[in-house]
Amino acid sequence: MIDYDGTIIQYVDESKRAWHAGKSFWGGITDMNAHSIGIELVNPGHTNGYKPFPAAQMDALRQLAKEIMKRHNIPAHNVIGHSDVAPDRKSDPGELFPWELMAKHGIGVWPGDLSKEDMRMGDDYKADPQSLREAFSKVGYDAHLDLETLTTAFQRHFYPERFKTPQSVGQPTRTMAARLHWLVRNRPQR
Repeated sequence: MIDYDGTIIQYVDESKRAWHAGKSFWGGITDMNAHSIGIELVNPGHTNGYKPFPAAQMDALRQLAKEIMKRHNIPAHNVIGHSDVAPDRKSDPGELFPWELMAKHGIGVWPGDLSKEDMRMGDDYKADPQSLREAFSKVGYDAHLDLETLTTAFQRHFYPERFKTPQSVGQPTRTMAARLHWLVRNRPQR
């Protein structure tokens, strides 16, 4: 856990199983607790006054995440949030978390420049719910969830500016779907 001031407290040894994700799914793994290391960030959360993460907290997170990634040989694309692995139950770290900044430091991934192909496929995904669902699955999400839940989870992570117009959260847009295709196109082969 990382406090606002950057203080890090380890509750569970990295070699032990914790229950940070609960019932979860990513990339075909149905028990993320047994296959991940959870880092909790102090924040009041969406129901208690959700707010941006302070610089000291993010600095500590960058350092800790890089150390954990190195120790366990975790590739950047496997750094994800609770809202990615359990989107029907969790919304953290949320749309205020600086995923793009973290990706610039090698922690997680962020869609790069969108190509004409990304935009065309974004249109296709948006027009065809089955194609959209399949793209979410290719990235790692649980395609058995409803599309609004999947879209909201994706937007929290990869299209947070969508939350500036809350009434449209959970609805796919061309840009969101193009970012999804960028991730599909650039995902490592399993």
